[in-house]
Amino acid sequence: MVKALKVNGWPNLRCFGHKLHNAIENGVKDPRIDRAIGVCKKIVAAFSYSWKKRRELGLAQSELGLPPHQLIVESPTRWGSRQKMMERFLEQEKAIARVLGSEDELLDMASLMDPRFRTSYIDPDKVEQIKRRAVSELLSFPTDKSTPQPGPVVQVDQEARPQPNPRRKKTLAAFFKKSVPSPGPDQSEEAKIETELATYLLMPE
Repeated sequence: MVKALKVNGWPNLRCFGHKLHNAIENGVKDPRIDRAIGVCKKIVAAFSYSWKKRRELGLAQSELGLPPHQLIVESPTRWGSRQKMMERFLEQEKAIARVLGSEDELLDMASLMDPRFRTSYIDPDKVEQIKRRAVSELLSFPTDKSTPQPGPVVQVDQEARPQPNPRRKKTLAAFFKKSVPSPGPDQSEEAKIETELATYLLMPE
């Protein structure tokens, strides 16, 4: 190569790979492409900085039967790294969507439980799904039952013994300290929660 430069009298010889890289960079300068690449880079960065997201990504990969590959971060000094980043992103698209979708659902749940927001910032198509999840999670709460602690046996007169107040399961409306009409005694636990949730959502702010 040095001999060729001397024979032809060339002061320098530009790198073909570098020229090709610059040509591709100039060719993809489009607002739509820039936006897609920007979103991709932000998502990859979010997974790079969060070990929880990487752990959840691994679980989603195993459930979906995807290769257990990590996402690739673009490096400006490595030619072709952007292409590799996007190829890996498309390969793991379903797993990424599952991880990020679960986070969106948690945000919707937090919004529902906040009396300032409730369903204001939830996608209308997802409101019923979030309400069903709220009811399901409230049903999964264990009933508050007092467990007697061992101690010395003491004879107490049955008439003088104070009667304990029955503990009631804390409801969604009670959590926000709002008074609502008591559900009917014949209703199931799920129906009671659904009634209280509907009343809570209809309350004025």
